[in-house]
Amino acid sequence: MTDNSKLNFDGKVNNINIVAAVVLLLALPLSESIKNISLYAVLLPVFLYNLYARNIRIKMTSLHYGYLLLFLVSCVTAFFAHNKNEAIKGIHDVLRYTVTFFVFLGFCKKREVNLLLWSFFTSTGIAVIYGIYDSFYAHTAMSVPALGHYNYTAMYLIISATVMLSMIVHGGKKNKLITAVLFFLLSITLAASVMTTMRTSFIALALFIVVLLEGKKSTSKHILIIFLFVVMLFTALYFYKPMWDKLLSTTSLTYRIEIWKYALTEFKGNFLIGVGLNNFRFTLPVWMDGGRIVCDAHSLYLNTAAQTGFVGLTSLILIMYGFMKTWNLFDAVSGYEKTVKYGAMGAFLVIFASGFLDTTLHHKQAMEFAILSALMADCASRT
Repeated sequence: MTDNSKLNFDGKVNNINIVAAVVLLLALPLSESIKNISLYAVLLPVFLYNLYARNIRIKMTSLHYGYLLLFLVSCVTAFFAHNKNEAIKGIHDVLRYTVTFFVFLGFCKKREVNLLLWSFFTSTGIAVIYGIYDSFYAHTAMSVPALGHYNYTAMYLIISATVMLSMIVHGGKKNKLITAVLFFLLSITLAASVMTTMRTSFIALALFIVVLLEGKKSTSKHILIIFLFVVMLFTALYFYKPMWDKLLSTTSLTYRIEIWKYALTEFKGNFLIGVGLNNFRFTLPVWMDGGRIVCDAHSLYLNTAAQTGFVGLTSLILIMYGFMKTWNLFDAVSGYEKTVKYGAMGAFLVIFASGFLDTTLHHKQAMEFAILSALMADCASRT
């Protein structure tokens, strides 16, 4: 293949790659099958081709090694798991967001990043509108079927909201129509997040606002934007009474303490490699919610420790360390770089700050974090 023909071929391959990435982001909260086809049938083969052809060079960091180690540990634990079928399902979950992280490392141009972010915002908006309509029709808390339980829906939406807010604050000059669309998407995403009646992710949101104020040498304009964001949030909280009822309830804390005690017992009994992914099972006392069976430890850290042991917990810490090191070293200058940097921090806080009270690093929100951390890592490696 001549140099010119290779350049033409590579250009076509990369065009297919960006289209597949857009399709994945559009499908992420809406369609499991389309998302998987985009990921495994297009993005992964293109990534492997680009590695083989040396079109991309990956600067390996603790963040990259953390993802790889977590996947390897997940595979090893399956050999010792009591229920191997469930463990294999867990491996696929880890594989999915690990592959997502690596295939999104090749996107760092401004045009590409903006296209990906707007695809992400569009699919979130569609999912939110559908979820709100369905919630009012069924008279239940808001959830999006493809995102799973109310809690997972809340995590996904709060991550989306932090990226939108990052673009509004850091994205540079935008025309009035784009700004209005962003504010609309942000407002309905916040309203939907409140309607899930799930509280934990809002801890991460509060921390993100603090980071955003600290990171921006704030002008009165940016303080006003963040103030309006907080007003929108509290307005949604005020008008949605079920969330107030949930805020005042402490029942779940009693459940969690019992679950955490059992998770620690499992960790001590299977210290090195845990019981295997999706193999955590705890039956609550009969006087608690009728003695139902709980399938996760309601804490990212205790769940990881119980299911993948000390080695799995080490890989999780490696991801956290690698992320924070990359984030601190990333000297973001342009508006889109700052959007990526602070959007990734929003995802990080939802996963790892909320992770003290919930199991967070799985399903679609884990893929969100993988995508945003990959974009940040790739942009940081080029600054």
